[in-house]
Amino acid sequence: MTTSALIQPTITADEAALYDRQIRLWGLDAQQRLRNAHVRVINLRSPIALELCKNLTLAGIGRLTLTDDRLVETADLAYLYCCLGDADTWVGKEVGKAYKHYLHTLNPRVAVTLDERAGREVDAAGFVGVQLTCLVDPSPADLLRVDQCYREHVQATPLSALPSMAQPTPPEGLLATGSYGELGYVLADLHRFSFQPAASTASEPASDGPAPLTVERVNFDTFADVLARNWSDVPARQIKRRLSPGWLALLGKLVTCR
Repeated sequence: MTTSALIQPTITADEAALYDRQIRLWGLDAQQRLRNAHVRVINLRSPIALELCKNLTLAGIGRLTLTDDRLVETADLAYLYCCLGDADTWVGKEVGKAYKHYLHTLNPRVAVTLDERAGREVDAAGFVGVQLTCLVDPSPADLLRVDQCYREHVQATPLSALPSMAQPTPPEGLLATGSYGELGYVLADLHRFSFQPAASTASEPASDGPAPLTVERVNFDTFADVLARNWSDVPARQIKRRLSPGWLALLGKLVTCR
């Protein structure tokens, strides 16, 4: 049986009972969309990646793809708590398999698949069928290369396949996250992102029919454009107001490591 066949199209009664608190918080429709979502996490030897996968699994994500070709090392046991209690078994084994075993104990309903490739080997085809790709602790070179592959994927989608301008586009994007000491960052590239503002959903329908749907669109910059931004034309006083010192320090670190 294929992985996709394991994912039910609708939430079952058992799942509704299991995720009852979440459904009360954000509604059945949001839980259903989460249940049908496919997320890929690249680079697993990181506490950020482990926390991310754990939270997605507990929340009831439909499918989770883990991409990493590295092995668990003894030093990793300081933060990879998925190996605790059975460390001797996992040292020297694929980190993705350790994740999969641990995540299955948390929520066996989530379909976890392994892609035992290095993050630097991910290409544009790796984004097909994935709603969100999370790139964890990448090198600056891998950050730019994976984002370029993501752009190649989304730009290959014909405009005729996109929803009309009156409808939000399906979520699809790339998040990159990492940390340097006490500094952390999240960079988002959602390319052509559209959404329905909350105000329009709460508005009362007109007397002669429902209110027209309001859709706003945002075009995201590539990571290369973000890192190449020249701030020399902005006065220092404005930079202090617009940017935090932490972001400037982190930006300098990413740029100098390229």
